[in-house]
Amino acid sequence: MIEILQERTLDVPPTQVWDLIEPVERLPEWFIGIETAEALAGQGLGRKQRVGGRWGRHHFQIDQTVVQYEPRRQLVWRHDTERLDGKPAPMMSRETEFGIHLRDLAPGTLLQLTSRQLPGNVFKGLLVRLIAAPRIARMMERSLAKIAEILAQRRAGAGGGLTSA
Repeated sequence: MIEILQERTLDVPPTQVWDLIEPVERLPEWFIGIETAEALAGQGLGRKQRVGGRWGRHHFQIDQTVVQYEPRRQLVWRHDTERLDGKPAPMMSRETEFGIHLRDLAPGTLLQLTSRQLPGNVFKGLLVRLIAAPRIARMMERSLAKIAEILAQRRAGAGGGLTSA
């Protein structure tokens, strides 16, 4: 199993983080590399969703199922099918999961992103470690920075605007 973990402490409560990261339709706002996202069926545990974007010069589309769901604490999805340029993608991993975990640090939140992959064989594992894992780690790091930026802008906007009487 190859696991990539990136984390960041945010100065907002878990409910504010959850409101941004939980709706699948909001993934393109903060998840670097995701351009489209839609719920296909269900809510919470078992929700089916589809995301799309670019991987290098190729367009990808991934169908996913939410396999762990605990409101304001964790959201984990498994990749069911992956397509590259509309065709089945080469299967580098037998299993891929992506997780979002929140820990209440009152008044802030520890936000962790994890990617877990079970490579198809030793050679594919080597390719994942050398090529995909560093790229995924950078994407996760940039996504955490984007989340922090969005939440900071919200806080600043909520703090001190002009009001009319």
